[in-house]
This record gives sequence, structure tokens and C-alpha cells, in this order.
Amino acid sequence: MRIHTLTALFGLLFIQAANAADPTQLMGKWVEQLRNGAAMITEFTPTTISFYAVDPSGKPNTEPKPQEVTYKDLGQTIAIEFKGGGGVMATITDRQSIVLLFPGMGSHLLTRVQP
Repeated sequence: MRIHTLTALFGLLFIQAANAADPTQLMGKWVEQLRNGAAMITEFTPTTISFYAVDPSGKPNTEPKPQEVTYKDLGQTIAIEFKGGGGVMATITDRQSIVLLFPGMGSHLLTRVQP
């Protein structure tokens, strides 16, 4: 009976580890397409996050202003905490898409920008 219990526990830990959200999977550029043809670019580095808008032709409307952040793996989601306070949550849906949840602003689907 003990062997079965250990096997079951190992299997459960393996499943949880396979579904864990790894903050390194966020690194790089992501895009959220907007209804008017414009887009919002989000870029993650190991220590910062930046957001900037681009017009329908892809030309930036604003300059990126990197903000210092820390990442915390919460299992299925990643907490992204801003140095000055506040933050967002990220859920990795697959290798090419994530959902960012901004408190009070809802969720936003982003897809990875291919290099």
C-alpha cells in the first residue's frame, strides 16, 4: 500500500510541475491586437516590463518606459509585481499566447512576437 501511495504522490507532483508557470517563458515581446488595427506591445525582461502602443502600420505611438518588476511563480499563474507597488497577473495558455490580468481593467490576450 505504501508503494502505491508514494507512486500516486509522485504522479501528482509531476503533473503539478508540468503545469507550473515558469516566469522565463514570458521573456520577449508580446502583442495585443486592438479593434482599430493598432496594437499594444508588452516586453518582458528578467527585471523589467514595458508597454507601448503602435499604430495600424506598426509605427510606435509612444516610447517604451521600462518599469522594474519581480516575478513570482504562483503555480498556474505568475505574479508580476511593480517596484513602486501594484502589479499584474499572467497566465501562460500555450507557447505563443498569454493572458494578462490587470486589476480593475480586465484580461488581455497577447501573442508572442516572432523575431
